[in-house]
Amino acid sequence: MIFEYRTERQREILCLFFFFKKQKYLLMRLEILPNELFFHFFSFIDVVHLFRAFFGLNNRFNYLLFNHLQTHQLNLRRISKHDFDLMCKQYFPAMIYSIRSLYLSNEETPQLCDLLSSRGYDLNRFIHLQSLSLHHISSLQILIPMISLCRTLRQLTHLFIIDCSIDQKQKQPIVDLFNNIWSISSLIHCDLNGITLNHISFSHVSIFPRSSSSFVVTSTSIRNLLIENISCDFDSLSYLLTSSTPHLQQLSTTVYSHSKSDTLTCTIPSITSLRLFFRGCIESMTNLFKHLPNLRQLTIETVDLYVDGHQWKEILLEHVRHLKIFHLKMQIEISGDDVEVKEHVDTLVDSFRTKYWIDEHRWFVRCDWESSEITTYAYLYTLPFVFKNIHYFNEYQTESTCSKKDHKEEEEEDNDVDNYRSYECVEMFTNNHRKTLHLHSFSIICNRYRHIRVLDVIFPFEVDVLNSSNLTFDNLLSLTVRMQISSGYSQLQRLCDRSLRLYSLRIIFWQKCLPKLCVLKSQSIRRIEINGMFNWNDVFSREECLTFCTSSLAQQCEVVTVEIEDRKSIIDLVERMENVRLLNVRCSDDRWNERKMISTENELIRWIENQFPSTYVIVRDVERSSYIQIWIDQQERRAKYKNGIATKSGQKMPQLITSIQKLLRKK
Repeated sequence: MIFEYRTERQREILCLFFFFKKQKYLLMRLEILPNELFFHFFSFIDVVHLFRAFFGLNNRFNYLLFNHLQTHQLNLRRISKHDFDLMCKQYFPAMIYSIRSLYLSNEETPQLCDLLSSRGYDLNRFIHLQSLSLHHISSLQILIPMISLCRTLRQLTHLFIIDCSIDQKQKQPIVDLFNNIWSISSLIHCDLNGITLNHISFSHVSIFPRSSSSFVVTSTSIRNLLIENISCDFDSLSYLLTSSTPHLQQLSTTVYSHSKSDTLTCTIPSITSLRLFFRGCIESMTNLFKHLPNLRQLTIETVDLYVDGHQWKEILLEHVRHLKIFHLKMQIEISGDDVEVKEHVDTLVDSFRTKYWIDEHRWFVRCDWESSEITTYAYLYTLPFVFKNIHYFNEYQTESTCSKKDHKEEEEEDNDVDNYRSYECVEMFTNNHRKTLHLHSFSIICNRYRHIRVLDVIFPFEVDVLNSSNLTFDNLLSLTVRMQISSGYSQLQRLCDRSLRLYSLRIIFWQKCLPKLCVLKSQSIRRIEINGMFNWNDVFSREECLTFCTSSLAQQCEVVTVEIEDRKSIIDLVERMENVRLLNVRCSDDRWNERKMISTENELIRWIENQFPSTYVIVRDVERSSYIQIWIDQQERRAKYKNGIATKSGQKMPQLITSIQKLLRKK
């Protein structure tokens, strides 16, 4: 495909531009349009495709492109191999000094960062870069050198590390990573929420460098720091706030406390905003707030910590006196029968019905719970709900301090009660328990969580409310379906029909049903992953791969992940799926063993390399080493395919001539 999928309107605009480009007499009329209108059109189109369409036409279009690039991100996350080669060869030399925001990823573009460097475009060459996003780079051997090069970028103020799960048992490389980040002298906003350390917490990172040989440097520029997936204890948090980032104003982190006496080593007056996931006791949490006297915004999520409205009021009034914005989410366990649980919840919710909560601050709460024979889990949270993930029970009960009945007068005055009930921030909904997936839940998902972007559910449902034309998922981008029986595919089709922006579909099936899969249709899906529920239980045979290649989804998808039985199916998938640019494949006869490094570890990779041109990138997935990634040069494949057709159609005559020549020589 020439351009990345977004919306039909954006496709039409880009097609129109390509049409004008090819018709020179119309191009002159296109140039009559003012610059402001071009900038508006450009905002709908990916930067890579804009350069392919307009770069080099004339000086005016080059001027428009470079100005647009200074205010819009160059996102290479889904670039094709051919477009990447074209960018490096033709466009980067001219655009590199205009780039202000750059997004690099190794997810759908394997080894992109290494390839960019090998072409001579190390990050230190982007001297005007202000914002850098690094996505799905889960190797410290790649990440650390890249960050190290950023230390020379004097205008880099924003760094985002996204979805990077680092399996690292050694402390020193982690220290090196933070040392390099902290050494970026102009860095103000540092979002490391995407870093997940699988064996080391931030506690190890902070305590370890107290030895003189590995001291974490101090950053005097960082004001906003997000490290939600790197846990801290009070010692490491003290070190972070006093020695590593002494001028920090906004912090998002996870803190675990193991003692009532845990506390920070000194007062931190610079912190004004705190987003906190906390696990510990009320005493240590109170000790934390005591040392943050200028806190004005607090968003806190707690687990197994029971604090009622009266206790929260006391803590906030005594220790967080300047607080203006407060968001809370508490997960608690309640024991007892249904009546006892209901009484317990009523008492808890009533403690938030006081003048302090309702009249003075208008901080409303809601408590959802589902009765259980053993232990009842309840979630109490403030409204509107500001967290991305939601815990949902199908058979739940609820109590709230915000209701239209209780606030009828306020609703008539400013109609804001519905705003307090809002769940606009919820982006991810995961529900893997069949017990809670009666179909009426789907209507609630659609009506209440209108901005859902990521959905993970089990199919089929028992009551098919998806027949309702009112159900739409306008913001859904990624869908994971755990398919139990084949009847769920008809419901999946209806869900796809109502998800006009759906990009990624993952199907995890209990039992393979290829005919149902092959008739699925969607105008928007460009990425599909198909897995069996049980390891190697339902891999695709070569015949099944050939059948899948003829399906609508296989023909339109650009990224395909599949488990196969026969390695020859790799050739079939690459050659027969017209638009695929990345194939992630797991093969039954792969001899790879990630635990035992043997001589045959890359035998399958070498075999694949022998089947395709050298312009293809063929590597093992860093996070899932049993999968092999093939980044396809689509232009090379199309050329080979065309030549193959020409060769087949004309190969009989050369064979006949050769035979005649041999016959004449013999005579």
